Amino acid sequence: MFVKHFLPDDGGIYVTEFGHSRIEQSKSVGPWSREMYILHYVTKGACEFSGFCVGQGQAFLIAKGRFHSFTVSDDYEHYWIGFDGEAVGQIFKAFGLECRAHQLFFVDHSEIVAARFAELFQKISGEDGQDAADLSSGILSALTAMLPLLKEEKHAEACERRNYAEQAQRVIESNYMYPIKMSEIADQIHISEKHMYRVFLKRFRMSPQQYLFKTRMKIAKKHLMETDFSVKEVAQSVGYSSPPSFCKAFLKVYGVTPTEVKK
Repeated sequence: MFVKHFLPDDGGIYVTEFGHSRIEQSKSVGPWSREMYILHYVTKGACEFSGFCVGQGQAFLIAKGRFHSFTVSDDYEHYWIGFDGEAVGQIFKAFGLECRAHQLFFVDHSEIVAARFAELFQKISGEDGQDAADLSSGILSALTAMLPLLKEEKHAEACERRNYAEQAQRVIESNYMYPIKMSEIADQIHISEKHMYRVFLKRFRMSPQQYLFKTRMKIAKKHLMETDFSVKEVAQSVGYSSPPSFCKAFLKVYGVTPTEVKK
């Protein structure tokens, strides 16, 4: 973990800290409150925050003075900016954003935001001799440039999306061994296939088809390593009627053939 703290000033909005963290194993943080606003940007993994599920490429705002806690997934990474000042509310309002309560944001052009945060982190962590005022100014510029890219999602909308996505996830995990179609999954949870694709992508940062594929490959690898099943039997156990197709898919994911794994 790396955190750079800055002294408060009398400006309308000013940076109080900038941080970066990588977490290998799932953990919970809080509950506590902070006397500043904190904007987190998730670059890897996911976390549960205030009823929201925040995934890679999304951001969440911790409101000043409000209790909060969050639980992060395995292999999680994020950046955060702490800030305060009398003009925070006005500036957020100018961009159509709310800062009085915790918020989940979708981020337009998230790859640009990620690159900017990585650049700031490298600059700050690599040059201890830099002027603190210049560093603070650079971080504040990154924050204000990010605000127009943030889009709010209301709590009810997030809950509905999460509910449908997790229903689809359960159907996939219960039926990965069959040649199930995406339209059949959507029918089981009573939404259109297109809508299921959208909510699943927002929740898990991948399509339902990709999730099905990854589930099959993960379980196939486990069977190959821990059972006496033949390659053909493993292929059938994860929904492949054609062993050559299974072997090709497995090689693409793991870089080795199923036979080599068994050996």
